[in-house]
Amino acid sequence: MDTEAGTEAKVWPLVSITHLPEEEGRTWQAILAAQGVTTQYAVDWERDPFRLLRQLEESVARQQSVPTLLLLGMEAKAPGSDVLMAGEVCIWCRRHCPKIQVVLVHPRQDTVGELQRRWALRRGAADVLPKLSRSNLLTSSVRLMSILGVALNPEPLRYIADLLPQPVASPAPPATDDTAGGNNAGPEAKVEEKKDEEGDFVWYRGVRVRRR
Repeated sequence: MDTEAGTEAKVWPLVSITHLPEEEGRTWQAILAAQGVTTQYAVDWERDPFRLLRQLEESVARQQSVPTLLLLGMEAKAPGSDVLMAGEVCIWCRRHCPKIQVVLVHPRQDTVGELQRRWALRRGAADVLPKLSRSNLLTSSVRLMSILGVALNPEPLRYIADLLPQPVASPAPPATDDTAGGNNAGPEAKVEEKKDEEGDFVWYRGVRVRRR
């Protein structure tokens, strides 16, 4: 089903999050909730990538409410196709309902390359954000809030940062004749990983978020 450009739809102050790994999506939901932004974690849209487009088309055609912003995973693909649905959604929103802002998230990359950014912006995305980490939490949150026109309150981010992964440590140097096979390696050569089995999940602002 197609819709005519210029069809008016009611924009609802809502951010819909979809096609992201659950941990990433729930963390973004917690960030937005901490800023007083209403969110919808649209799991149903993930079962069928075309369902998102169909829902948007129907809402615009019937002049129903649509979200202010879509926070969309960049790698979602149509079944049996290499076509990235994120690009199709950006193009559709730009043509038929430009009031909907689309922000793409790359769920596997700590940085977004210039070619990826240009690809997304040419299709109508408002921005492209990398996978959340402690190092980019503040800058990514500021960028998203600026698109929404919301002033960021950084205080809640301190708690959310504790749920995000630590920066990846540099690999240990290769063994030499002085260290190979010996028991004299310093404590810096041994890294202990602690996992709290009972504390894998926490609740924040009504959102269940996994500790990373």
